[in-house]
Amino acid sequence: MPKKPFVFALCAIACALVLLAFASCGGDDLPGAAPAGTEESAAEPEQSSSAEPGMSAPVVPDRLPKGDYGGYEFRVMTRDTAHHSVYIDAENENGEYINDAVYRRNRIIEDLYNIRIKSIQFLEFDGPGGYLYPFNELMKTVKAGSDEYDLAMIHMINAGVLASGKYLIDWKEIPHLDLGQPWWDQGVTDGLMINGKLYLNSGDFNLDCTDFTWGMIFNKKLWQDFGFEEDIYETVKSGKWTLERFGGIIKQSTRDINGDGIFDENDQYGFIAIDRGGLTNFMFGSGERVYKKNDSGGFDLVLKSERMQTAVERTYDIYWNNNSSYVFREPPGKYLPEDEPMDMFMENKGLLASARLAAMPVLRGMEIDFGIIPQPKFDEAQSEYCTFSDGHASMMCIPATMPDTDLFGVVMEALAYTSRSIVLPAYYDVSLTTKFTRDDQSSEMIDIIIKNRIFDVGYVYNDSTGNLGFIINELIQAKKTDFTSAIERKEAAASKALEKLIDSFE
Repeated sequence: MPKKPFVFALCAIACALVLLAFASCGGDDLPGAAPAGTEESAAEPEQSSSAEPGMSAPVVPDRLPKGDYGGYEFRVMTRDTAHHSVYIDAENENGEYINDAVYRRNRIIEDLYNIRIKSIQFLEFDGPGGYLYPFNELMKTVKAGSDEYDLAMIHMINAGVLASGKYLIDWKEIPHLDLGQPWWDQGVTDGLMINGKLYLNSGDFNLDCTDFTWGMIFNKKLWQDFGFEEDIYETVKSGKWTLERFGGIIKQSTRDINGDGIFDENDQYGFIAIDRGGLTNFMFGSGERVYKKNDSGGFDLVLKSERMQTAVERTYDIYWNNNSSYVFREPPGKYLPEDEPMDMFMENKGLLASARLAAMPVLRGMEIDFGIIPQPKFDEAQSEYCTFSDGHASMMCIPATMPDTDLFGVVMEALAYTSRSIVLPAYYDVSLTTKFTRDDQSSEMIDIIIKNRIFDVGYVYNDSTGNLGFIINELIQAKKTDFTSAIERKEAAASKALEKLIDSFE
């Protein structure tokens, strides 16, 4: 199976993707970084004098059994289009905050349990339309009954396919894991549990879901040049950052720079937009969902609504009317589709731009100040700003052939626990808030972005639930707005597909 060394130029990018991976709908606070007026969770990792000298690290939870696993190699399958080689292991300390934190975390766990952590990286794409090697590799090894990997980091949508095909182990069957603790992503647990089973997971050991969380950035100089007197941060905090306000701003911020009457990449726009994931965020940012859990634990299709129809129309207006936006087509399989949009943004050709948090380091060389803000709400009545973790992010999967659930549970809980105490502070308190953001307000905005991430069964399990997770993409890319007719054509098949998925989890 083809393998490819990680491109260490991406390390600079990885150093910024560092936020509160506790994520999702009211996540817990980081140890030592609780916002004013809040209390720290009693379940946070405690500091211990028994940590390895110089590590300043906590021990693992007392409830975890002690054990010597005889040098067992804990094998983690990773993808070359993600940051896992930075997050999973580090060969030595080199002065980079994240690298050194990962190194310290791993050496503690390795020495404590006499294991070795090994990252096995696969080339994900072989050119446009190429093979999905990690996905196919995991499927192949499980079918063959081969024990090759303990943990697999799989593209989110592909992971949903594996889960519905019974290639994975239910995380709730693993002993020693306490999935209610803050080092596990409660948004994933709550949103993706089906029939009491959780085949996909995320948490503080997996920062990919945080890396690929969508937000927006704005050019502070252009904001002043266009005469916007409002403090956009205050607009956000007051709950008035809405699609209507956003649309009005970008219509006032487009300029035909060369005066040729043609709007192209040489001109200036109110919004630098990205299709695919950027478009999907206009659905989730509006607080819409495909499916919601009902009181019986099942799921109801809630996407079919007049509100969603209006959200589609407003998104169409933003993308295609008044020359307000320059739209980048996201090529399939591209690791960081923001590369070109961020180049355009740094050239002062856009007042606002969509960007996943992974793209922030690209802006390090930008001379003009920029700020980070959340996706606009549908309207002021929407209680919270919402976003989602892009489908390119990895979910943590346990191959059905993983040999030792007891060992896995101990090691995985220990890794997640120490990630929260060692790695996240390096991310959030050092790398993100002091290295890549330009002001204190942006740090506060990132907290808002991370707080309410949506993990929707209809998106993550898109291929098994009727292909509704990308419906707004299909419409806006085709320059259509008739959402109601589009979902009515798919509704019956989607309901049957969801029922089949739920039955498969029994």
